[in-house]
Amino acid sequence: MALKLRFFSLLLFFILIRLYSLSQEVTTRSWRAVQAFKQAKEHFNLRMYNHAIESLQEAIYRDPEFIDAHFMLAQIYYEIDSANLLVEQLNRALSLDPEYFPPGYINRAEGYIRLGKYDESLVDIIYFEEKYGAEYEKFKPYVDLLKSKAEFAAEAIKNPVLIELKSLPPSINTYRDEYWPSFTVDNKQFFYTLKIDIGHNRFNEDIWTCDLTDGLYSSPKSVGSPVNTEFNEGASFVSPDGRYILFTGCNRNDGFGSCDIYITVLNDGEWLKPKNLGPIVNSRHWESRPVISSDGTQLYFASNRPGGFGKSDIYRCNLKGYDKDGFPIWDKPINLGPSINTEGDEMSPFIHPDNVTLYFSSNYYPGMGRFDLYKSQLVEGKWTKPVNLGYPINTHGDEIGIFVKSDGKTAFIDKEVGDKRQRDIFYFELPEPAQAGMVTYVKGKIIDKETRKALSAVIDMNDFDLPDSIITVTSNSNGEFLMALIAGKKYGLTVDRESYLFYSDHFVVEQKDIEAYDILVELEPIKIGSKTILNNVFYETDSYVLSPMSKTELNKVVRLLKQNPTVKVEISGHTDNVGTEVYNQKLSENRAKSVYQYINEAGISEDRLSFKGYGQKRNIATNDDERGRSKNRRTEIEITEK
Repeated sequence: MALKLRFFSLLLFFILIRLYSLSQEVTTRSWRAVQAFKQAKEHFNLRMYNHAIESLQEAIYRDPEFIDAHFMLAQIYYEIDSANLLVEQLNRALSLDPEYFPPGYINRAEGYIRLGKYDESLVDIIYFEEKYGAEYEKFKPYVDLLKSKAEFAAEAIKNPVLIELKSLPPSINTYRDEYWPSFTVDNKQFFYTLKIDIGHNRFNEDIWTCDLTDGLYSSPKSVGSPVNTEFNEGASFVSPDGRYILFTGCNRNDGFGSCDIYITVLNDGEWLKPKNLGPIVNSRHWESRPVISSDGTQLYFASNRPGGFGKSDIYRCNLKGYDKDGFPIWDKPINLGPSINTEGDEMSPFIHPDNVTLYFSSNYYPGMGRFDLYKSQLVEGKWTKPVNLGYPINTHGDEIGIFVKSDGKTAFIDKEVGDKRQRDIFYFELPEPAQAGMVTYVKGKIIDKETRKALSAVIDMNDFDLPDSIITVTSNSNGEFLMALIAGKKYGLTVDRESYLFYSDHFVVEQKDIEAYDILVELEPIKIGSKTILNNVFYETDSYVLSPMSKTELNKVVRLLKQNPTVKVEISGHTDNVGTEVYNQKLSENRAKSVYQYINEAGISEDRLSFKGYGQKRNIATNDDERGRSKNRRTEIEITEK
């Protein structure tokens, strides 16, 4: 949705108060000017601004010193977002009688902020404070808010952040409007919203995409039907794993409010028909800019529903599960609270794939203009104080959305360019304080080990620090999947498919110079002789005591045996060649026995289980380096009877 963003001031009605409190006497003796002015008010009440402007221009033509007509014309220019003309009319009105309407100085101060003339704004604010003390006290919250913005902006311009804006190629940035950029976590698929004018002040927003290879963008193309329709698909976002596209749809037959959140799922290379997220997420009001965390468990969006802290707040939902078509089901929205949300408007959230860094837009915090971009981080369950991203990332215009790639520092924003105020997409490197954490990914392909055919399977990923928090995805019909990994964490992964032994792996993600993982998963059919390595079963150093991190994987073994009640297995322990052969033999046997005991205590009878230690006799890799030795230190299960 192309958001029409305005600075909804606390006292938007400054000028209107004066207009609607006018007695029958107005500041002109021209009968024709009075008639034109009355007609202008009627047009204004109906929001027929062009007609109101014509009537007011007629009134001013009849009497150039008709001060009420100048003030009302300024109000209309405020409404239609024409800051230059707003200031011009206030200049004329205040020059006619500086004492007639003192709050006009504050209206002009806001106009100057819209134009980026912060010093001029401060002059008006300070003059108003000093000369009209009683009026200032009446409007103090609003005046102080404007002053904080002007002071912050003036200082920010003196201390700009060092960035270099670079435009995306002309195949993407065309003569039309492009905005709301987003990438998959592997940075190989790019999505954005394209606005197409269709005449008569109407437009259509569609979602477009292209691939990125070695820094080169392919020719963009529409996502197509059934996602793009005759309605607008705006404020779009692709989930980090590329499984979902979310967008905002307004005034639709299946909508619950003015604008609702919709989602589509990628199924075997095709996008399914989008679904409305329903009355738990969507309300009778306005919801927009949905984004999903990289682990797929949280949904963020903006809404102006009642009960918030301001006009528009940012909310978060937790994942409950999935429906039969693979669409996520969300729990009740939770307001992010006063650490993020204010009396003004907070909107356009973007949760970075590190899942702790939040970027959003606000018109309330000190900033350069009406909507600025801010950063906050989740630390020990609480959001830190939002920090303005600085000038020239933020300007006197509207900065309403940002996307930061998985490296945590490459940012994408859309900005107005040219005389026609066309919006294009730009990228730049964030200054260090504004950066997020680094994120990488594991991309895999699943095949049958014997036939080499691709398999669809269920992939579970868990953070070893949070063993009960499991992310589940399903590979496509080509056996492919993609999952995000956050720097500084250790993950366990398992791949399951009925009638096959599961596969497991783990990833220790470094803080710096992190690598992406590309794995081939070869699933073995369940038959006598089939075996799999329990890569997520760990022991204390030089011990056979199971680490708590092993629980998730061992429960997988238990479930496998319960699902296949005739299967019997041997649990085998293996070591590298460090230490004596006798020591390694005993250690491997005790480790296998520990796994045996855990599985037996979990309900699998002894007659289906056996264990054996092989020490260093069955090494599967070299012992010349740590990488090889770590592969040799393993626990396996093998089907002995089916």
